[in-house]
Amino acid sequence: MQNPLHQRRYRYNTAGQLAQIEDSLRGTRNYHYDPLDRLTQVEGPNPEHFIHDPAHNILAAAGSVEEAKQQAANTQIRGNRLAFRGDTHYRYDTHGNRIAALRGKNQKLQTRYHYNSRQQLTRVEQLKIDDNGQEQLQQQTHYQYDPLGRRIAKTDSDQHTDFLWDGDLLLRETVQKINSGETAKTRTYYFEPGTFKPIALDENGELYHYHLDHLGTPDTLTDSQGEIAWSVSYTAYGNLAIKHCNRIEQPIRFQGQYYDEETGLHYNRFRYYDPEVGAFTQQDPIGLFGGLNNYIYVKNPVRWVDPLGLTCKEIPENYDPLTDTYTGVDINLFPTNEHIHYYAKKVPNNHTSLSIGAHGDPHEIIDQNHNPISANKLAQMILSHPKYEPGMRVNLLSCNTGNFKANSNCYAQQLANEIKSDVLAPDTTLWYWPDGKVAPYEELEIGGIDYNRPGNFYLFKPQNGL
Repeated sequence: MQNPLHQRRYRYNTAGQLAQIEDSLRGTRNYHYDPLDRLTQVEGPNPEHFIHDPAHNILAAAGSVEEAKQQAANTQIRGNRLAFRGDTHYRYDTHGNRIAALRGKNQKLQTRYHYNSRQQLTRVEQLKIDDNGQEQLQQQTHYQYDPLGRRIAKTDSDQHTDFLWDGDLLLRETVQKINSGETAKTRTYYFEPGTFKPIALDENGELYHYHLDHLGTPDTLTDSQGEIAWSVSYTAYGNLAIKHCNRIEQPIRFQGQYYDEETGLHYNRFRYYDPEVGAFTQQDPIGLFGGLNNYIYVKNPVRWVDPLGLTCKEIPENYDPLTDTYTGVDINLFPTNEHIHYYAKKVPNNHTSLSIGAHGDPHEIIDQNHNPISANKLAQMILSHPKYEPGMRVNLLSCNTGNFKANSNCYAQQLANEIKSDVLAPDTTLWYWPDGKVAPYEELEIGGIDYNRPGNFYLFKPQNGL
C-alpha cells in the first residue's frame, strides 16, 4: 500500500494480552498488567499508571507512578462506591445512584443528579455556590425515556435533542434550537449488522466513515474524499485525551456508549458511565448477575466491553477487528508443546459457529494438561465464551467425538444436550494440516492417514427431555 492514510499494528504477549499498539497517527503504546489481568500501566504519548483495590476498583489513574501513589492516598471507596478522589467528593442515594459531585474549594462547584422511580437519570443541575452560600444555577439538562428504557430526548437551555432507536442501537438524533425552533443538526448512524460497532455517520446529508480500534471504539472519521474530519486519542478507560482533528463532532465512544458534553458522562443504555473515574455512576440493574462489583466498568478496558451497561464481554483472542474475521478455533485445548495446537490456530472460522479443537474419543475430550473435560464443563466454557450466542452451532473438531456407533450417547450428543444447540463432530480420527485444513480419515494400522477410508462429520441435535 502506497502512502496509507493511517496504519495500525497490534502485538500480543504469550498470555494473549494486548501488549502494544503501533499507530501512525497516535504513536506507539505499550500495555502492562498484573497477575489478575488488570491494566497497570500504559507507556506512550499519554502515559497512565493504575492502582486497584482488591475489589478491582480504580484507586488511581495518573501519568506517573508518583502521581498515582499520591492519588491513591487521596481516594476513598466505600462499598465499591467512589466517595472522593482529590478535591471531588461524591454522594449517593439509597438505591446506589450518584446524586452529587462536589468539587473545588469548600465544594462550591456542584453537580446534582436526579432520578425517577425506575432509577433513570432525569435531570442534571450544575451549580456554583457564592461566598454568601447562595446557589447559582449554571446549567440544567433534562432527560426522557421510552417504556423500554431507551433515552429518547434531552433538553437544555439552548437546544432539544430527539433520539430514534432501532432495538438497542441508536439510529438517529435530531437537534433543534430552543429559541428559533430550527433544526440545527440531524445525524443518522449505521452499524455493522448484529453489533454495536459504527461504520458510517450521515450528518446533515454529509457521509463520514468510522475507523475503529480493536475494541470497536471510533477514533477517526473520514469524509467522502478520504480526508480526516475527526480524530482523537483516549485514555484507557475512554476519557477523551487529545483532539487531533475536530472538523465535526461525533459522540459515539466505547461500544454502546454516547458522550454527553453537558455532563462528561457516557449514556450506556441501562445506566451512565463516567470515563474520568472509569466506573459507572449507578449500580448494575441486573445485580450480582453482572459481577460482585456493581460499579466497575470492566476489569481490563483494552480487552473487554459492556455495550448495554449490564455485563461486560471479552473480545476473543482469535478475532481481528481490522478485518472483522475470526481465525483458528475459538477454544484451543491442544497442548502448546504439540504442533497441532498451532495448526488449530489456522483453521478457517466464521461468525455463525463456534469451533473447539481438542484431543478426544467417543467418551470424552482432554484439556492441555491431559485432564478429561466433561460435556457439562465444556458446555460452561462455551456458554461463557464472548463469541457464543444462544442457538449457535458448535464445531467439535476432536477425534471420534461423533462416533455414535462406538457409543450411542457419544460425547458430541452429550454436548448438544448440555448446550441445547447443534454440534458438528467427526466419527473417526480428525487430521489437522499445517495450513489449517481439517478432514476425517481412518488411521492406518502402521500409523498415518488412510486416504482410502474417509470419515464423516455428523450433526447432533439436542434430544428432547434432556
